[in-house]
Amino acid sequence: MLIAGIFFIIGTILNAAAINFLMLVLGRLMLGCSVGFANQVNPEASTPIYSLRGLDNFKFFSLSFYWY
Repeated sequence: MLIAGIFFIIGTILNAAAINFLMLVLGRLMLGCSVGFANQVNPEASTPIYSLRGLDNFKFFSLSFYWY
């Protein structure tokens, strides 16, 4: 997370001080790397498994087909 923060600060400074296209691209590259590093730290937020999920889809399909 510290590396991501350092990359984010460097990328922000490069984007703010960009005087040519190469500095802008390098700043965007640093910002993209920092977002990638920061996303690896967070765990996946997944919902619990719902066993009747397919049945809900079938009910929706059957009701929509019935009213057609």
